[in-house]
Amino acid sequence: MISTMNSSYLLLPTLFISSILGITTHHNLPLMLALLLTLILITSFYSKQIHTIFIFLICFHCFTFGFRCYYYDQVWTTSYLAYKSFNQDIITGDYIVKEDISKTTTRYIITPIDSKVDLFLSTQNKHLTPNDHIRVKGTYYLPERPRNPGQFDSFRYQKQRKICGTIRAESITLISQRSQNLIKRIATYLRKHVHLIHKSSLTDPYSSLFSSLIIGDTHVALPRIMKHAFQQTGLLHLLVVSGSQVSLLSGIIFNLLRFSKIPLWICFFIISFINIIFYFMTGAGSSIFRAILMNQISIGLLCLNHRTPPLYALLFSAYIMVWVDPFYFWDIGAQLSFAATASLLFGVPIIQSLIKFKPIFVRQLTGLALAPFLFTSPLTLYYFNNISPISIISNFLVVGWIEWLVVLGFFSTLIGFIWYPLAFFINQTCFLMMFILWKFVQLLAKLRFGTIFIEQCHWIWILIIYCLLGLFFYLVSIKRKQMAWSLLIICCSSTIIFLFLKSTFKSNLVVTFLDVGQGDSILITTPYKKRILIDAGNAYKTSRSIVDKGKSVVTPYLKTLGINKLDMLIISHFDQDHVGGVASVLDQFQTNIIIDNNSQPNTELNTLIVAQNINRMSGLNHQIIMLEPDTYLEFFPPFLNCKNYCHSENNHSVVFKLIYKQFSVLFTGDLEQIGEEALIERYPNSLDSTVLKLGHHGSLTSTTKSFLEVVSPKYAVISSGRYNRFNHPHPTIIQRLSDYGIPYHRTDLSGGVSVSSNGYSFSISKFLKKSL
Repeated sequence: MISTMNSSYLLLPTLFISSILGITTHHNLPLMLALLLTLILITSFYSKQIHTIFIFLICFHCFTFGFRCYYYDQVWTTSYLAYKSFNQDIITGDYIVKEDISKTTTRYIITPIDSKVDLFLSTQNKHLTPNDHIRVKGTYYLPERPRNPGQFDSFRYQKQRKICGTIRAESITLISQRSQNLIKRIATYLRKHVHLIHKSSLTDPYSSLFSSLIIGDTHVALPRIMKHAFQQTGLLHLLVVSGSQVSLLSGIIFNLLRFSKIPLWICFFIISFINIIFYFMTGAGSSIFRAILMNQISIGLLCLNHRTPPLYALLFSAYIMVWVDPFYFWDIGAQLSFAATASLLFGVPIIQSLIKFKPIFVRQLTGLALAPFLFTSPLTLYYFNNISPISIISNFLVVGWIEWLVVLGFFSTLIGFIWYPLAFFINQTCFLMMFILWKFVQLLAKLRFGTIFIEQCHWIWILIIYCLLGLFFYLVSIKRKQMAWSLLIICCSSTIIFLFLKSTFKSNLVVTFLDVGQGDSILITTPYKKRILIDAGNAYKTSRSIVDKGKSVVTPYLKTLGINKLDMLIISHFDQDHVGGVASVLDQFQTNIIIDNNSQPNTELNTLIVAQNINRMSGLNHQIIMLEPDTYLEFFPPFLNCKNYCHSENNHSVVFKLIYKQFSVLFTGDLEQIGEEALIERYPNSLDSTVLKLGHHGSLTSTTKSFLEVVSPKYAVISSGRYNRFNHPHPTIIQRLSDYGIPYHRTDLSGGVSVSSNGYSFSISKFLKKSL
């Protein structure tokens, strides 16, 4: 009976849960104690033979893991505060190269001689190797907190990886070279030789794709368009080394060893050595660590002639991982890897039992496609704000194909170390298979809504989803299928009704001014959820990287809101700091209408507009566009014929006012004094607004006294970049706003700024609670 369950069966799950409690609540001792007491009571309820030593182990685990996390937090915070005074200053120091993480750029992880935390190193030097002792002179940059909702949190990411900032090197002096340990040297040699075999037998990008399928994409410069297509179709997991590659490699070696009559315990140690080498070959990621741990546990149990439930093997591997590094618990790759493995162990058999199709392989493929989708979708929803229904179809059609491709690839790679001509011949077959695979992926990637973005939800909802999912599979497993289907129908119906009611519910008008540095990007969300984007920030190349605010700021924010389509895109003018990120936005989101100032877009943007058949409205006259009842846009072209009057593209900006009942916002692009004077002359009684978005980032050439008097805003927003070389906003303009008693927010100090209104009153919030 479950009430008299032996405590030994509960030992591993309970210890694992207690360790997770310590990791997640180390910053809150009362909460830790309360949850720990709850765990002990639940365990006591299920096992009436619980011993004092068991309770001691639970408490010890919880406090041990909690202390480890707390100690690391203190070490990292101390380092962060010490480095804070050097932000964007030139520093010089001695470091040990820890890891080369570069693909297309040169980037390393380095360890200071006198510190317990690591740093990123960005350099043009391509000849550094792990364990090199170097002296670096360069500019130091602190890890940054996100400045907009939905933006990548570099601060949290670096903290979890025990990294405290980046040095952009100006000069590097090699002091001494230290050789790596034997295992890492073997792994590096084998990885380079594998890449050489693939590059010499296949052309790019198929050689890179082949290497990604066999040993992962950690050290492979896979073309961005190819990686993006795999991501869109829910097949990105194929490029990450996981259980299938580990099982295949260890299976080949194990069978060869057993065929040679080698004892099991010797097989175990040989495979352990090979797995360690393979771990470093593939980049030492969390998913490969999990796969190797489970593989070793399985072989170890086989050597001991002992059987254990798959759940215990899964829990034991997770337990070892958090013992090695408690922050593996927060690693997204590790979470997805465990969710996918759980789906294969528990989800696939149950789904196959529900399917009545006669061909067995159809049931198998359906289970393999559907179970991982169900188990991993809540995590992708939480972290990436999307689910990918197309992945069910793509995995159903591709999984078998990929398995054969990986098997052939492994054999050809192993043979390539012995007899290259035969490997070359096999790889031509692999090339044909990859060519067909890539064409199929490209076809699926063209489908709109293959990936659906959903509004960001709280982690509590993700936990509820997993509980309901677990309950459904449990009911099926105990033959309560009718109850399971009833639960599924109730949950799906409730979700559909909730989403329908939410979409029809009227809310406030929201205008969000994103911090895209020295540029503009603004999103309007109407009361009935129409979305209008104004500009998309800058995009440019540097010697070290590509900066695209449309990709790094605008797109993540739109995904966070669950936006799949833009009702309107307004391009104020075609200066790069306003239009640079538009291509990345159009690449991700269907857009109904583009309104611009009738200038000529660049070739890339024009190609996208034509290819997507977007309706383009250029050079609007003074007119009104109704969006919803009580909500409309009124356009104010400063000149009848701008070509005769405009001295710059700035004065050709699209100027318009958003009006919702008694609330309004005036958008002026980069309009300068000559344009403002033209507006005052042509529309003297139409410009007054509740909120003014200052023209040209607060430049001295805009926001004249006469213009402020005519607009008479109650609030102003300035979109400008931190440390910009133009000194925007100009101190004179700031003083002018103060003289007129107009409060304001600046994106360079406040991050993203959001204005919400019910049509009568309004409120303003900033994303950064503290100015940095």
